Formats: sequence, structure tokens, C-alpha cells
Amino acid sequence: MKFNHKITLDMFEFLVKGKFDCIELGQTQEWILNNFPDPNYYDGKSILGSEIWQYGKIEFHFYDNKLEQIFSDHFQSNYLGKKFNAGDEFIVKPWIFKNPKKLTLDYVMRKFVKLNIDFEKRTTSYSIELILKSGVKLIFQNPNDSKNKNPNRYLMMAFVLN
Repeated sequence: MKFNHKITLDMFEFLVKGKFDCIELGQTQEWILNNFPDPNYYDGKSILGSEIWQYGKIEFHFYDNKLEQIFSDHFQSNYLGKKFNAGDEFIVKPWIFKNPKKLTLDYVMRKFVKLNIDFEKRTTSYSIELILKSGVKLIFQNPNDSKNKNPNRYLMMAFVLN
């Protein structure tokens, strides 16, 4: 769908409340196409039935034509030659995503504590995850090119709402 105005996506609202404009998990592809801008890229010949839609550096993942996940693991790179964005149809209020290279585990946890944003911290064999009350999960890993073993220096490499 084409809009005559840009949609504002507030990443603070997304992280804290799980709010991504009018989008909610479980919505059908057809509903999203009728109420939200068309994706910049999709993985099939037809938008309907595609499993992944891309909006800039943000992906919608579908299963059985229903939205199962909002995901990104592209914001640390200069993917598509742009900094963190959701495509041309959107104005993104990036909040902490303004400078992705600053998004260390220590930095993000301090930011959340300062703002009284609750989270649960989990450690896996390859990452550290912060799970927010909104259901958004932030995934931190040691960058491939880093010899640093201090987990507080791990960078946020992905976020997911599912």
C-alpha cells in the first residue's frame, strides 16, 4: 500500500512496548499489505506467500502467511549502504540505534537501568540475551574481529520480537 505521508517508527516504543506502528504478531500478510507500506524486498515471486519481507534493515518473518517475528541483524553493518532505517516510507526515531557501534551489553544495560526498564539477562554458549517485558529480545555477541573476551563489551548484533 502507498501512503501520502511517511510513517514514524519509534524504536524506544518498539523495545519498551513491542509497538511497531499498527503491526502486531499474528496479523496476516493480506492485512499488513492493506494497512502498511509494501516491503522493499521479499523472498518470492509474489509478496503473498513470501516468508520474509524486508523494510530497510528490519525483517518481517511469516509462517503460514501470518507474522511470526520482527527481526534485524543488519544494523551493525553498512547494509544496503544506509545506516539504521526501515525503508523510504518511514521516519525512524532510532533512540539507542542512532550509533550501533556503541551498543555494548554494558551500555545498553546501564541505559535500561537508568530509565527503569526491566529486563531479564540470559547467557547462552554463544551470546548474551536481554529479554524485555515487551517480549523484544536483544542479542549480544563478541564481534568476529574482536579478541576481547569481556562480555560487557559484546555488541548487540540482533533484535527479535516473536
